Amino acid sequence: MLSIIIPSKNEKDVGNMVRSTRQMFPMADIVLIEDTEGKGKGHTLRKGLETAEGDTICFIDGDIDIHPAEIHNLLPYLTYYDVVIGIKRLDRLPPRRKLVSFGYRLLVRFLFRVHISDTQTGLKLWKRDRIPDFKTDGFAYDIEMLVKARKAKLRIKEVPIRCRIYSKVKISSIFKTLGETLRIWIDHSFRS
Repeated sequence: MLSIIIPSKNEKDVGNMVRSTRQMFPMADIVLIEDTEGKGKGHTLRKGLETAEGDTICFIDGDIDIHPAEIHNLLPYLTYYDVVIGIKRLDRLPPRRKLVSFGYRLLVRFLFRVHISDTQTGLKLWKRDRIPDFKTDGFAYDIEMLVKARKAKLRIKEVPIRCRIYSKVKISSIFKTLGETLRIWIDHSFRS
């Protein structure tokens, strides 16, 4: 069974996202989890995993930047891979977002030696029994999970997806994510 976990932090379009997802995947377990405590996306997704029933887990952002139809493009690859992640094309992003995304991708490659094009795209599918434990509460949870997946030699597939960026990245979110990323790097590099 497929469980689709949709984290929400008061996005106005989350209702549209849930409706579209239910229409496209009527047999799926749809788990909408709101960040009512303000603890971050990683914390919210861990709560979603507690209630999700499926053996295939999909994380998709609730802001409708990525349409749930894109899940169909990733699903076939789970036959051969443990993790399938959607990849945003940089040439389709607004200039400021392109610069932030490109810089962050370089930083992740440099710090973690993980050759994944885009760790931060809000669409990922996992075989449930392959999901590593992760502690990061904020946006950098993806990196922690993917670094642990690489370390465990899980098979990871990247699939380009269509994405329309409606939301802007706040400067405070960028700095918070950088701080989380450095904490993960320290844990990965010096405490392992």
